[in-house]
Amino acid sequence: MNSDVNLHLTKEQILHSSKDFLKLLRGGKRLRSEGFELIYGPNDLGYPRIGYIVSKKISSKAVIRNRIKRIFREYFRHNKPLFGSNDIIFVCKKDISSWNFKMIGDVVGNSPDLH
Repeated sequence: MNSDVNLHLTKEQILHSSKDFLKLLRGGKRLRSEGFELIYGPNDLGYPRIGYIVSKKISSKAVIRNRIKRIFREYFRHNKPLFGSNDIIFVCKKDISSWNFKMIGDVVGNSPDLH
């Protein structure tokens, strides 16, 4: 098991306030894929922050929605340097609970100005 401190996800690295979500939803850059949309924008904090939106339209089962959030969170946690000093929101568009990190990475890696 990797004991690298950088792999920890702290409370400060998670978007909580609706103000931050609305700021990104209104003015962030968007990267669309078949399964999800990535909305991102710069922050002045010096580290990336993550948020996610997985609605009940995706699945009525909380287990599925939580699995999708876990996939996003783990991808973010293992690839923090990729996101620079940006706020990121993953918006799920369909059930991607069977996706793996590589499938998400293939989509996220296509954004040259995210880094």
